[in-house]
Amino acid sequence: MSINTETEEFITQKLLLELFEYSPVSGILTHKITTSNKTKKGSIAGYINDGGYLEISLFGNKYLVHRLIWKYVFNKFPDNFIDHINRIKVDNRLDNLREFCIWVFLTKTTDKWCSVVEVNCFKICYVGVHSEMGRDSC
Repeated sequence: MSINTETEEFITQKLLLELFEYSPVSGILTHKITTSNKTKKGSIAGYINDGGYLEISLFGNKYLVHRLIWKYVFNKFPDNFIDHINRIKVDNRLDNLREFCIWVFLTKTTDKWCSVVEVNCFKICYVGVHSEMGRDSC
């Protein structure tokens, strides 16, 4: 199973509040109810996936814990990506999470690819200009 953001529309804040308890200070999501031998009330929700992020399986679909936390707190999934500010992928404290987006576009004047990172609609990083799509300049 791969992570599919299309299934996020079926996960409501109400459902998350019924299933989980979240501590914004510790960043830990715990189960409110026992649903199986592996999922017991009070146990920490999720497992570390191959990418190093915490992941949860719900109703046959995989979800990244930091995205579920965003929905849990703000009643909406992020429009773009969630950044772990301190770069620790399992640190889901609310003050360590922020929404960001990456813009990649072809400039007409130079016919080169340009990459920009924005947080809260403010440009924070001009990644650079590339002659080929997918080439990393960092």
